[in-house]
Amino acid sequence: MFEFLSAAMPVLKPVLSAIIVEIFFLWIIKRRDGKVEFCEIGVIFSSVILIYTILPALTFFASGLAYTPLSDTRLFKAQPSPAELAPIFWYYVLYLASFAWAYIHFRGSSPLKGLAITKPGPKLIWILVCGYLSIRLFFVLVRAIWNIQSAETYGEEYLVYRNLPLFLQQLANHLGWMSLTTELLLMVALTLNYRKYRIIIFCWLAVEFLSIIFFGVGSRTGLMMVLMTLAITYHLFVKRFKPRSIGLLSLAGLLLFLGLGVARMLSSAYAGDPDLSLLGSTNEFEGLFANAYDLRELKATGQTAEIFPRLYFSDLANLVPQQVMPFKKIDLGDWYVQSFYTSYADVGGAFAFGVIPESIVGLGWIDLIWRGLLVGWVFSYIYRRFVINRKSFWNYSFYLWVTIFSYQTFRTTTFILIPHAVYDVLTVMLGVDLIPKFLDWQPHQPPSQAQAEKLPSETS
Repeated sequence: MFEFLSAAMPVLKPVLSAIIVEIFFLWIIKRRDGKVEFCEIGVIFSSVILIYTILPALTFFASGLAYTPLSDTRLFKAQPSPAELAPIFWYYVLYLASFAWAYIHFRGSSPLKGLAITKPGPKLIWILVCGYLSIRLFFVLVRAIWNIQSAETYGEEYLVYRNLPLFLQQLANHLGWMSLTTELLLMVALTLNYRKYRIIIFCWLAVEFLSIIFFGVGSRTGLMMVLMTLAITYHLFVKRFKPRSIGLLSLAGLLLFLGLGVARMLSSAYAGDPDLSLLGSTNEFEGLFANAYDLRELKATGQTAEIFPRLYFSDLANLVPQQVMPFKKIDLGDWYVQSFYTSYADVGGAFAFGVIPESIVGLGWIDLIWRGLLVGWVFSYIYRRFVINRKSFWNYSFYLWVTIFSYQTFRTTTFILIPHAVYDVLTVMLGVDLIPKFLDWQPHQPPSQAQAEKLPSETS
C-alpha cells in the first residue's frame, strides 16, 4: 500500500489540492450566506470541474496506475506514468482556483433565498408545446424531402445532415439547440405548476426513458437537462430537498450519465462501428483528460501550430454566419479529429475538446488563468443579476439555462455558450414572449360610441 501511494503521489497531490480548493470555495460561500445552495451556478460549475478532475484519477488508480484496453485508447497506447500525467492534473487545479477566486471576489454576499415567480398560464405552455412540435416537424420534413435515413449508430447522427445545403445545416444546428431551450422552458413552466401538472411531468420522463429502452441511447444532453431542470426548479419553488437527498440525487445523476455512456458505446460496438468503439471512450471524463494529454504531446512536436492563434476566435466567429465570413470558421473538436483521427471522424466520431486542451494549444497556464478568471466573473455577474431580478420567469429560465449548460465552457470551449445564448436562447425567449401579444392583438378595433353614431349617416 505504501509503495502504491508513493508511486501515485504525483497524481494524488493535484487531486487533493483540487478537493481542498473546492472545500475552501464552499466554506467561504457558507460563511457569507449562512449556507451553500446546491443550485447556485458557481457551486454547480466548480463541482463539475472537481468531478472532471477526480474521475480520471480514480480510473487510473483503480487500474493499478496503468491503462487497460477498457481505458481511452490514446492513454492505453501511450501508457503515461504518474509523473507524466501530473502536469495535466495541475492544469485542472489552476483553472479551478482561478475560477473560484474570481467568482468569490465578484459575487459578494448574495444569498439565494426568498424566490417568488409568477406561475405561467396555460397559454404559455401551449405555445411552448406548439413550438417544440414545429421544430420536430422541421426535422421530419427535412428527412423526408432529402431522403435522409435514420442513423443506426450514435456516430452517424453527426453525419445525417452533412450533405444538406449550408443554410439547412446551419438551421438544423440552431433548431436542435432551440429544441433544448423550448424543453427547458416547458419543464420550468410545468414544474412551477407542479401540483397541477405532475402527472404530465411523470409521463414526459417515462417517455424519455422508454425511448432509450426501445430506440437506444443517443445524446444524453436532453434527458439530463430535463432532469436537472425539474430538480432545481422543484427545489427552489415547490419543496426544498434535504442535504442528504441532494447528495443521493447528484450521485444518481452522475451514475445515470456514466451508465448511458457505457450503453451507447456498447451499442456502437454491436452495430459494427469498430473505429468508433475502438477510439471512443465510455468515460467522458477520461476522454476529456486524454484530449489534454494527447494535445500536450502533439504540441511538443509542433503539430498544433496551425491552429494558433485562430483558436481564440473560433467561438466568437460563430456569431457571424459563414456566408458573410471572409474565411472558413473552425470548430476545435472537428479540427482535432480531422487532423489526427481521420478514420474516427469519418464514422461520425468526435471529441468534446475542453478548456484544458484549448489552453494547452494556446499559451498554456496563462490561458488557464485568464479563462478561469473570466468565466468566474461572468458567472458571478449572471448570479447577482438573478438574485436581484428574480421575479421574472424569463430571468430565472435564462439563469437556469446558463447553470445547466455551464459545464460546456469546461467540456467544449470557453465561449461556446455565447453564440448559443444569442441565437438559440434569447431568440426563443423573445419569440415566445411576443406571441401572446400578437394573439391578443385585434387588427380591427371596435368603433367607439361616437364613431358608431356617425356610421349610419356616413353610409346613407
